[in-house]
Amino acid sequence: MNLYFECKSGISGDMSTAALLDLGASREKLDKALKSMNLENEFTYKISKVSINSISATDFDVILPEEKHHHEHHAHEHHHHEHRNLDDVNKIIDKAETTEKAKELAKKIFKIVAEAEAKVHGKDIKDVHFHEVGAIDSIADIVSFSVLFDDLHPEKVYFSTLTEGQGFVECQHGKLPVPVPAVCEIASKYE
Repeated sequence: MNLYFECKSGISGDMSTAALLDLGASREKLDKALKSMNLENEFTYKISKVSINSISATDFDVILPEEKHHHEHHAHEHHHHEHRNLDDVNKIIDKAETTEKAKELAKKIFKIVAEAEAKVHGKDIKDVHFHEVGAIDSIADIVSFSVLFDDLHPEKVYFSTLTEGQGFVECQHGKLPVPVPAVCEIASKYE
């Protein structure tokens, strides 16, 4: 099997995971890996069929407790995200009941992000604390993608030209241009 990813601005881990499920990757392996990380108080997830422009597709959605109960707590308007470093994230990945190859892929993805964040912020990689990316939804997305990608074990992977996106995004570091500096760093390293 060969995989081709069309890299449009805004493609997410959720979208990639859903696409791999549509290609026949094992939902059972995904369920086992996510449940075995013992983070059930931090997130749930939903896999469903949706219709987008009259075309059937799979939807994968990581649901955080504050999203589930946002309507009950909207007056507080603050979201607590644990700030994890690379070692913290790797320990969570190690708990997943999945293949070593899937764990290695998830760890490699996080290491690439950590290296870019370290360079952009002028820190040592061990001092990088993930905010948005270290949040549990990103861990769930990256582990899910890695488990399903490994399950399909494609012979070759092809990507379209990367698009940059535009505008600004509010994040832990304030208002940043899109693409954010860490994404630019990753893109320049892997061109």
